[in-house]
Amino acid sequence: MLHGSGYVAKGHKIKLKATVTPESPEQEIVWRSSDEEIATVSQKGVVTGIKGRTVTITAKLKSNSKVRKKMTVTVMEKAAFKVVIDQMPDALKIGCKCELKASVKPAKAARTVTWSSSDKKIATVNSKGVVKGLKTGKVTITATATDGTKVSASVEINVVENKPRYRALVVANGDYAGVLNDLPGAGNNVKTVSGFHDLFIPFSMAAISSFPMISLSWASV
Repeated sequence: MLHGSGYVAKGHKIKLKATVTPESPEQEIVWRSSDEEIATVSQKGVVTGIKGRTVTITAKLKSNSKVRKKMTVTVMEKAAFKVVIDQMPDALKIGCKCELKASVKPAKAARTVTWSSSDKKIATVNSKGVVKGLKTGKVTITATATDGTKVSASVEINVVENKPRYRALVVANGDYAGVLNDLPGAGNNVKTVSGFHDLFIPFSMAAISSFPMISLSWASV
C-alpha cells in the first residue's frame, strides 16, 4: 500500500511510504513518476512538485515488478500559507468528543490537513478532527497542511473531569412545581433522564417560599 498525501504544492516536497505484506527487510522498493516534468520522486519516496498538474507515482518491488501500487498526486500551483482552526471548545470532558474544523488559505491550495495530538494519553484526535478526552490535563491539537508546506495551526484544549449534572424535580403539595438545575451534589440511587441525574424532592409551597434563593425552572419532564 501507499501512504501519504495526494497533494504537493509547486516547489515543495511530500514523503510517501510504501508497505508490503508480509514485511521483509529484503523488500527493496523502486519508485517512478509518470511525468518528471510535473513531479519527480526519489528512491526514498520523496515527491517534488514542479508543474501544476496531476501525475501518477508508482512503487514496485525490485525483486518482483508485478507487485506494485500506484497513487495519483496533484501538484498545486498555489501553496498553503495559513491554516485556521474554526471551532474550539472551552473545555472537553473525559469520555466526550468534539469535532474541530480546519480551513486552508488560499482557497486554491490543497484543502486537506492532518491532525495530531501533543499527548495521546490526555486526548486523541482522528483523521477527521474528532477529539476524545481521556484524562484531565491540557493538550495541544495541531492541524497541518498536507501539500508539503508544513503550515499549521494549533489549539489548546483543557480536558476536565466528567462530573454528573444534577437537577431536583420539586414536588410541592403533591404536584409538580419545577426544576432546580445543576445542583452541586447528590446522593446515590438517582434516576437519569435526558442526561441529568434527577432527584425527586418533596417540598411544600411554604417551604419553597421561605428560601428565596431557590428559583424554579418551569418545564415538563
